[in-house]
Amino acid sequence: ETPNRSLIKDLDKLPIPDYDVFELDKYYRWKQGVVSIITSRGCPFHCVFCSIYLTMGRQFRYRSPENVVLELEYWNKRGMTKIDINDDVFTILPKRVEEICDLIIARGLKIQLRLHNGVRVDEVSPELLKKMKQAGFTSLSFGIESGSEKVLKRMKKSINIEQVKKAVQWSMDAGIETTVNF
Repeated sequence: ETPNRSLIKDLDKLPIPDYDVFELDKYYRWKQGVVSIITSRGCPFHCVFCSIYLTMGRQFRYRSPENVVLELEYWNKRGMTKIDINDDVFTILPKRVEEICDLIIARGLKIQLRLHNGVRVDEVSPELLKKMKQAGFTSLSFGIESGSEKVLKRMKKSINIEQVKKAVQWSMDAGIETTVNF
């Protein structure tokens, strides 16, 4: 095991990964026109079942909206139309998400964006979800983990069932395909 090292604070300094060193045409998702990206690292929450803090840390660090959209444009120019964003807490800063959406809309990108990693129900609003739909978000998955208030408290999830119901309904009202993780 290598010793811990300091986390990269300015993610904008990282280049777009050089996927050309891989034989991408052999990858199933690539053949479907899908690429995955990460726009942030770290999660400040303390859910007892999650180990992401061991690799990404608890400090939330993120790429600027401009930097994210530059990568979206890069992949779109390479023919990729479906982009999975694999952040752990993509919507933790709603203003940042709005800025990303505004840039996508302003630049006329015709892409489908999907969030399968478990968006938190307490980090969305009807307005944000409508903006996300307008920008091309077609599906998201909420990290609910349990339908029991008792279990949610024990997990230290810091959400409740009423928030779950509202977030799922808002997402469906916005026209975004909605699934949940348990």
